[in-house]
Amino acid sequence: VQLGTTVLGLALPAPLFIAPTALQVALHPDGEVGMHRAATATSTPMIISNNSSQPVEKIVAGAEGPTWFQFYPRRSLDESRATLE
Repeated sequence: VQLGTTVLGLALPAPLFIAPTALQVALHPDGEVGMHRAATATSTPMIISNNSSQPVEKIVAGAEGPTWFQFYPRRSLDESRATLE
């Protein structure tokens, strides 16, 4: 059985992602950075939670694997823009 597929241009060995999970540092000191390293080791994309306990820049720098971001639009366009930037 071949499980490989492509999702939005990203080739995957299987149609799996790590769901956005907030505040991981409360469970382990490596938090989201450690999760991203584990995801990269298994070729699994990670979706960074909007409420991560670590900054997105630190999580992305923790490993070379692909990351996505859980985005909730804000009421004002300026607030949404600031979050995305």
